[in-house]
Amino acid sequence: MFKIKRKLIALVCFAALLLSGCGLKENTSVNAFSTSTESSYFGSAAASSSSAADSSHPVNSSSSAAVSSDPVNSSSSESTVSQTTSSSSISQPVSTESSAYEISSAEPPSSEPPVSEKGTVVCNHDPKNTFTITFDGSSVVVRGKKNNSLAEVWPDYPQMTVNKFEDGDEIVFELTSQYTSYGKKYGVLNIYDINGYKTYAHLDLTGGTIKFPDVSNLVQNNKRVVNSASTASAGKTITYITRDGKRDKVQKVLDEIKKLSDEICEGIDSDYEKLRAIANWTSANIYYDRPAYNKGIPQECLSLEYMLDNKTSVCGGYSNMTSALCAAQGIRCLNITGSGLINGNTFINVSDMQGGFHEWNVAEIDGRRIIIDAGWDSHNDFRTDMQYYNKKISYRYFDIGEEMFALEHKAKTAEYRDYWALLED
Repeated sequence: MFKIKRKLIALVCFAALLLSGCGLKENTSVNAFSTSTESSYFGSAAASSSSAADSSHPVNSSSSAAVSSDPVNSSSSESTVSQTTSSSSISQPVSTESSAYEISSAEPPSSEPPVSEKGTVVCNHDPKNTFTITFDGSSVVVRGKKNNSLAEVWPDYPQMTVNKFEDGDEIVFELTSQYTSYGKKYGVLNIYDINGYKTYAHLDLTGGTIKFPDVSNLVQNNKRVVNSASTASAGKTITYITRDGKRDKVQKVLDEIKKLSDEICEGIDSDYEKLRAIANWTSANIYYDRPAYNKGIPQECLSLEYMLDNKTSVCGGYSNMTSALCAAQGIRCLNITGSGLINGNTFINVSDMQGGFHEWNVAEIDGRRIIIDAGWDSHNDFRTDMQYYNKKISYRYFDIGEEMFALEHKAKTAEYRDYWALLED
């Protein structure tokens, strides 16, 4: 009997260890929905992923504040700056951290030729930062702009040979595996941009092939939410403009937003390039507000007035500022709320109940929907020591590919805020 009890205790301990390794590390894009037949449904800003030591923080979901996941990385070198609109910063080092994935068996690798599985995933549609991943059963080719979106690619599993070379203004990584049995359902490629920020490219390893996971249901969910977007009431929209939710300051705040938007977009003719400039400005000049988070995220910190005064907010604020600056240029931009996952976790193997509340944008230009997550492309931090920590931005979540985005973002609500209509009442 004593031996049996000891075995039972040992089994319980072993199970507890396994469970502890399956939890989310910490909490993390939406790419543009396209009305054409292109492979992506949103339009991505740099594939799905967050930086190496992402931290979890809050986001507002329309009427109530909630905890969100945002990839502000505090592990890399950084500069402390005064409150300013400067975007200079220190880049993050490349992390070698790998993600935990579900283990299906302990079966040893095999060297038999795999079944062919072909397909290309567009990770980012922005011409300045576009990159793609092509799967062919036993091999993967990652191709992108060498001066920005793509710098290094490192597989965490399976073991692959990596051939890196340049092709004009592009950099190409050819990765080949000899295995047909991987011992896991999922693997990942760690893809780094020139600033050291990491994108997780997920691999489906079932059936002895390497392919992109089936995210069709997740993509369709995000499309349905955007297609059913509602218009926010005037009363609700005012709370996103003024700190106290009162109408008397609406004109003043919107005049400042219009002036700022015109400065950001000065000399730019294309709506697409205006959208990129607005997203990049928001990422570079708004700081994640830790003191506000510690207070439970007061509604005022999501307002345009608060951000103009302090240059700080949380994810809901990044989204609100992006849509308001777009509206000032006549660009229709929705605010999307939902769940977000970071550090390589995906909605393929993690419940959306485990994701942090998050908010992002989907803009529409010439009939194409473009996903933007300016909050996750920002790595600035305003901390409880009342200092502004400025870092370089990433470009992963501007016009990100829909498949990549759907791995980490699950939409629940979408709304349009008609800020300037308030001035017509």
